[in-house]
Amino acid sequence: MKYKVGDVVRIRGDLQLGEIYGECTVVEGVLEYRGTLHTIDGAYTDGYYILKPISDIKDTTYYLWNEDMLESIETKENLK
Repeated sequence: MKYKVGDVVRIRGDLQLGEIYGECTVVEGVLEYRGTLHTIDGAYTDGYYILKPISDIKDTTYYLWNEDMLESIETKENLK
């Protein structure tokens, strides 16, 4: 597992419709989240994650994300 619950990540800005990451295919709804910041809310041992947006606590992505779709964000908390 690349990330753990609580880590801050950015959804890659270069995701393209129809590309496959792990076993996740980029669908149209995923495109609106490109470049946005999230925290890892749940993690599966096979490299898939549930994300929680940082900007709007009520928003949710409703998607599972493969670790290859994400980028690490260095924050003071993540450097501990």
